[in-house]
Amino acid sequence: MAPPHPRRPKHGGLRTDNRHHPYQERKLPGHETKEDRHKYQITNLNNLQKRNKDELQKAADKSKADEREIEKLRKRADEDDKEIRKLRQQLGTRMSIPPAERQPEIKVTTREQAATEEYAKFQESLIIFGTKAVQEQRLRAEAAEQEVSRLRALGEELETSRAVLQDQVAHFELAMVTSADDYTRSALEAQAKRSISMVQGYQNDVAREKNTVEKLRTTVADRDRALRGSEQKSKDQAIELQYAQTQLAAYKRRAENEREVANEQADLIKRLNKENSRLAKMS
Repeated sequence: MAPPHPRRPKHGGLRTDNRHHPYQERKLPGHETKEDRHKYQITNLNNLQKRNKDELQKAADKSKADEREIEKLRKRADEDDKEIRKLRQQLGTRMSIPPAERQPEIKVTTREQAATEEYAKFQESLIIFGTKAVQEQRLRAEAAEQEVSRLRALGEELETSRAVLQDQVAHFELAMVTSADDYTRSALEAQAKRSISMVQGYQNDVAREKNTVEKLRTTVADRDRALRGSEQKSKDQAIELQYAQTQLAAYKRRAENEREVANEQADLIKRLNKENSRLAKMS
């Protein structure tokens, strides 16, 4: 009859007593062999390597997501630039008409006034939108810089892990020299060789990650310069739009003044006509 399965802890976690699985050899604390301790250390080092690789993969995924977000911002900025160029072209076409060919401002209707006011409001909303877009681009650039800093810190952590692994290899070599048991010595030699290979693999991984971090830093710097150039361009466009809005306001005021002058002239003509009629009747 097979021995019963050992009882599990009531609330989870690991046992702190000396009970063991019936099919495993009993090993009390402090009585593990050197080979078991070395295997345990190698397992911990492998787990550390796996965690480092997972962190680097997450960083790479985050960098790709940032690239997609920056591409969206760039497309949105291009669309805004096209719209602003279209508005500037319309404004330039309207202002290029000679004053002699323009219709008298007396004939400006209420519908045209409403369209002019709506156009001024639309320009103002474009200025506000451009300011918000510039602020958003600046925040994206700062987030990318923080991501590069985090990747640099991760590279330093990998370098520290490599130093720890080198210390472990040195410890294994010392234990191999001081041990008198041939079997233990051969086992330690095999463990040391595997550890050396693993350290070399870690060194290669660290070198690759350093290159990746450097490339990311260069990419983020280029994007930051591009965003700053786009910000300056948006500021210049906002200034041009504000100037166009000022010109439209002056144009509207001039139209109102000319309308008042035309009304006064019409009243004067009416009075002169009445006076001429009165004089004609008297004569």
